[in-house]
Amino acid sequence: MRRTRILIRIIVITAAVIPAVGGLLLSMQFYEIVSRVYPGCGGESANTPDAFTVADLDMPAYWMPNYEDIRLPSRDAPLQIAAFWIPADDQPADNSTVIITHGYSACRRSGASLLPAGMLHRAGFNVLVIDQRDVGDSDTEDGRSAAGTEEYRDLLGAWDWLQTAQGIPRQRIGLFGYSLGGAITINAAGAESGVQALWTDSAFARLDDVIENALRNNRWLLPLRPFGILLGRITSGDNLYSPSPIEQAGLIGSRPFALVHGTPDQVVPYAQMMLLVQAASDGGSTPETWTTDSQHVASMVDYREEYEHRLIAFFTASLTPPSASTLGG
Repeated sequence: MRRTRILIRIIVITAAVIPAVGGLLLSMQFYEIVSRVYPGCGGESANTPDAFTVADLDMPAYWMPNYEDIRLPSRDAPLQIAAFWIPADDQPADNSTVIITHGYSACRRSGASLLPAGMLHRAGFNVLVIDQRDVGDSDTEDGRSAAGTEEYRDLLGAWDWLQTAQGIPRQRIGLFGYSLGGAITINAAGAESGVQALWTDSAFARLDDVIENALRNNRWLLPLRPFGILLGRITSGDNLYSPSPIEQAGLIGSRPFALVHGTPDQVVPYAQMMLLVQAASDGGSTPETWTTDSQHVASMVDYREEYEHRLIAFFTASLTPPSASTLGG
């Protein structure tokens, strides 16, 4: 009888432990999938500002031969961020400058980073193109993406560097970010009221929505989401939910804010832009929007001339000081 009772207890304990261990392992795998990043830039590692391709097309008209490969401090010292500093060929009198921030699984060498840099540069802007922590040539912190909740401090470190090392007034510095970089750009603008203007391409509003979209063919994993996110917070200290772009968009206020998104986007659904627009509007902003029929971050290639025209017009209006004739008569 005693042996029977012991056997029953073992069976009960095993029946409870195995699902728990299995759930923990699956949650760990979930967090691994949504957060793991690697140094370097994959197939685009050979790109440099003076020679790069976009969508397998040569873009010599946008190449930038005069640049510096630099490192600068993140606001999360002692992390060092890699960047391309590309001063304008003819230094603009107002020092207008744009910082470009890349998306997930991309870097400063990606075509989607260097093409808008080339557009801005040939229009007379200084450009600073950065790598986020843990990717590209920047310092590795933990080898995981924090979904923009930490990386925005790398962007603000670059914003600080332009002011302290290059003497550029903050009123002359704009931010450009695509995909995850767009979310990072919004988080940075929400955290730093001194940011003058921001342009985002295919940015997300809520991480949960993007994860759910990414797992649309593996919906059985969705119940693991809260446990995976919690596990990430415990193991790495990353809170992937805060700050959130949809919340930070409400803090932009009257500052110039432009959003681009394609309706068929399969990575970050178009509805995410509309959530950002609503949040910004609720906070007193009047964002500029441009809707295309392009896939994720493809508008800059599909509509290159119009994209360039809109981009230059936006930052020219946002960063150029008003003429004397408009200052009080």
